[in-house]
Amino acid sequence: MGEIGGQNPALSTIDAVQDALLGDEAYRALKDLYDGIRRRLRDARRDVERVAGEREAHQVKCPEDFEASRYSVEVLEQVHQQLKEAVRDKNTAVGRLDVIVEGMEKQLAELGKYRAQRDAQKLRYEGWKELNELIGTSSGDKFKEFAQALHLGRIVARANLHLQRLRPRYVLDTQLGKGNLPTLDFEIIDKENADQRRSLSSLSGGETFLVSLALALALADQQRIRVPMETLFLDEGFGTLDRESLQQAMETLQHLHASIGRTVVVISHVEALKDKIAHQVVVTRELPNRSKVVVPALV
Repeated sequence: MGEIGGQNPALSTIDAVQDALLGDEAYRALKDLYDGIRRRLRDARRDVERVAGEREAHQVKCPEDFEASRYSVEVLEQVHQQLKEAVRDKNTAVGRLDVIVEGMEKQLAELGKYRAQRDAQKLRYEGWKELNELIGTSSGDKFKEFAQALHLGRIVARANLHLQRLRPRYVLDTQLGKGNLPTLDFEIIDKENADQRRSLSSLSGGETFLVSLALALALADQQRIRVPMETLFLDEGFGTLDRESLQQAMETLQHLHASIGRTVVVISHVEALKDKIAHQVVVTRELPNRSKVVVPALV
């Protein structure tokens, strides 16, 4: 204590030394502070060593003509300011481009609407164009043929109803032309020969007459819709029929008379018809320029 007191008079007594000693809590705080300072000092030394190593590596990679004065803080600040101005100019240019892009997007949207309208108009145009190619001419001939073909189709459908009574083997049809449109020409479908389509010229004389009779009856049906037609005249053709066909033809005519009350006048020289027609007008030739008319029912 004497030695300590000689060095520091304030610690010359035991009580003075005890008063100078730190308490446990103060000691721990001071110890923690000391340890923290040493850790930071150690970390700082490592950072200094790392920066020194990076500096040496940078100096190795540095070009030989590198001048440190050219890269002073003032120079770098000027370059930084120039870069900021360049970025600002670029941002302004980008803003102008954004406005242009927005305008182009609006124009593209409008263009899409116009394209939709164009496509709709084009579709309508294609329809009218196809119709014009099919039936359009300056003279109207193609349209008249088209309308006649449609009307003829209805007549043919009606004729087939009569033909089923006269000759069930055949179906009458119109030939198809350009664009699968019906024409004014006929053909026959042979149901007993795998529905083969044949020309009317391939029919026998009797069959041709029956088809013609079916068409005549169908035409008379059409005319009756517009103008009342009470009498139908049939001139010849019966001589080409065999007995069965003649019977079918007469039954059809009788049915026509009985169903709608139409008068059917048959002009023929076929003797077999005399027994099948109740009311007759007989014309007999007596002289070269003279004939005799007799109504048997009145004799």
